[in-house]
Amino acid sequence: MNMRVDAQCASNESEITFTAECVVGDCALTVYVTGANSSLFYLSESFAASEVSSGLERNFCVPSDECLLVYMYYDGFDIDYQIDYSFLLNGVVDTEGSLITYYENFNLNCPPGSICGDPIPISGDGSFTADSDDTWYSFTPSTTGLYHISTCASNECDTKIWVYNSCPWSNVEGPPGTYAYNDNADCGLQADTDIALEAGYTYLIRIGDNLDNCLGPIQFTFNYVGLIIGCMDPLACNFSPLAQTEGECFYFPSSECSSPDLVMNADVLLSSMTLMDIQATPCDVEEGQVTGDGNRTVITFSVRIDNIGEADYYIGDPSNNPEMFETVNCHGHVHYAGYGDYRLMDMQGNIIPAGHKNGFCVMDLCGFGQYNCGQMGISAGCYDEYGAGTSGQWFDITDVPDGTYRGLVTVNPLLLPDALGRHEFNYENNTYVFCLEITSDGFGQRDFVLLGDCPTFYDCLGVENGLAQVDCEGVCDGPSIWGDVVSDEELSASDLSEYVSILAQQNVVVTSCNDLSANGSLTVYDLALASVCLGESESGGNSACNFPHNILTTSSPCGMAITDVNFAQGYVDIELKSTSHDVIAYQFTLNGIVISSVSNIADNGTLPCSVGFNPFTNSVYALADFGYHLENATNAQPVCRVYFSQVVSNTICITGITDIVNIHRSRTANYIYGECFDATAFSTNEILNIGDISVMPNPVQDKVTFTLSRFVSTPSELIIRDHVGKLINVVPVPTGSHTVDFDMTSMQSGVYTVSSQRNGELSNVIRLIKL
Repeated sequence: MNMRVDAQCASNESEITFTAECVVGDCALTVYVTGANSSLFYLSESFAASEVSSGLERNFCVPSDECLLVYMYYDGFDIDYQIDYSFLLNGVVDTEGSLITYYENFNLNCPPGSICGDPIPISGDGSFTADSDDTWYSFTPSTTGLYHISTCASNECDTKIWVYNSCPWSNVEGPPGTYAYNDNADCGLQADTDIALEAGYTYLIRIGDNLDNCLGPIQFTFNYVGLIIGCMDPLACNFSPLAQTEGECFYFPSSECSSPDLVMNADVLLSSMTLMDIQATPCDVEEGQVTGDGNRTVITFSVRIDNIGEADYYIGDPSNNPEMFETVNCHGHVHYAGYGDYRLMDMQGNIIPAGHKNGFCVMDLCGFGQYNCGQMGISAGCYDEYGAGTSGQWFDITDVPDGTYRGLVTVNPLLLPDALGRHEFNYENNTYVFCLEITSDGFGQRDFVLLGDCPTFYDCLGVENGLAQVDCEGVCDGPSIWGDVVSDEELSASDLSEYVSILAQQNVVVTSCNDLSANGSLTVYDLALASVCLGESESGGNSACNFPHNILTTSSPCGMAITDVNFAQGYVDIELKSTSHDVIAYQFTLNGIVISSVSNIADNGTLPCSVGFNPFTNSVYALADFGYHLENATNAQPVCRVYFSQVVSNTICITGITDIVNIHRSRTANYIYGECFDATAFSTNEILNIGDISVMPNPVQDKVTFTLSRFVSTPSELIIRDHVGKLINVVPVPTGSHTVDFDMTSMQSGVYTVSSQRNGELSNVIRLIKL
């Protein structure tokens, strides 16, 4: 074996020796070794098959206490291979084995509990010591009930407790992604929580500190408290859905019956506001949490919701309380529909697009509460908090002009009762209003400052801090609904059909309610926005119904081109190139032909799709059915076949792309590629006659359409004679046409013959009956 010594490690480091040798086959190999929690790379190298075949060795240093993640994969295509490998820690074998599949990953130098994938089991009550920050434990209760976890007894540093029902992507400082969480409890900087756990399910418990505040081990206790006691009668005003054993019940009009009362914590909001640059994700764009893609400048803030009432605000879970949740959204997890509403307004009360928020998980964070991501809610006297920097926890000010604005942050903006039908005691304290000034320096850098003097805000109904808005017609708290083009006070499938009809009209009338993008024009983008809103609403979502919505994605533009023109059969094939975006709609304009019809050929015509065209603008549009899309691909894909009745130019071109819309409700930057098709050859004498004639309808009462099997290359005529051969009419057929409309209303009833004539030569006689 070839030996290679690369490392001379310091006293606080360990030496890792990696060896690999090809036993069978052609063994090209890539190896990554990173910190399991730090993501630092200690080895990142690809080895040629010749090097692995002769045996290799790599030595490198890592911090002695660093837990490592090893990822190896085979670079070839032949599955008949075997690579024997080993990892030595300071000369002692830690892990060894054989790679006989395409890849393998495992942990190295990781003590039990140092990663989520290797937790320390807890079997029951007791006191425990977490030897390092972010130590992981697992617990599978045999009894459903209330359990108590606490770091209060034996710690002086700032500790935290996280509980999960699956491993998170990363160890975050706050509650996002947790089943339950607590930071500071009544015992000071320590953490303490009571949590309801269900028998038979495995929970993951993470014990750690706040920003590495604890220098040594963390002591904690874990105990079973008992069954959850509460009123179990659903008719009682204090009914507890979590109760397992009967407690005292109260009934209206008892003075013991009370209400929840949610309030926005202004101190937490104002003290946490800060400027941050983010990279918008597709989901941020789709759910309206930002007003554009790419780099965004946001004012982020923490929102803490306190329940100052004397009853719990119970939200429940999506299965048993679906009315409380939005279940369809880009992120793929349920949202509590009434968590918060974040508005940025100018001083005249006009809403400035700046994003909005839906709650992913509403839980007790005070330590003594009972609600978590499994059963959501906020106990009386407890609170929930979304920290600054959490997705959507911001105002997007990237495109907001400099000036003075009001910020309105509202909890439970829909004024929803909880899942038990209990209304809040007071809705007037749900909104907090503040004023701020947004500025830019000479280099375009954004900034803001909070203003202490903020005039009282009244909504359009005159209610202080009210949420009433003008509808899309400009009427305060009016009934008009965005996209309701058939005026039946709802957005429905009939509206989508009407949108399609509008797009085909000569004079497209743009209104404030049908222009869902508010860009002053009506295109397939508005149709797509209405379709997604309706589809998600019917499936339990509402994030796609925030209008106006107009976002242009500039990354990875999409292109369109003509791929073929068939003059004999009279059609043009169009393809679309999208390497990154899944496309749901498109609209473009053609020049050089008169369009007669359009057919869908996306995915060989199997993609459910509505297509149409506007004969007055020669534009073609298409919208995939809700839930379907044209997947992005390396190569261009055919999307539609455009049939034409006449060639009117020497070239056939795509002259413009109006919109290409992706699944995230964004218009994509676009381009036209390829060349125009030459139609001059079509007008040569290669076409000797105008071919066969057909007629519809036959018999006819008034108007008739003659169809020629070929396009005419020079001006031609159709000759109409009566039953005795008398010439009745001559119908001209322009160059480039193969259909002709003719009105026979004024002609007498009887039998006629129709023949074609070109350069004085007659042919193709057909019989026509006029009723």
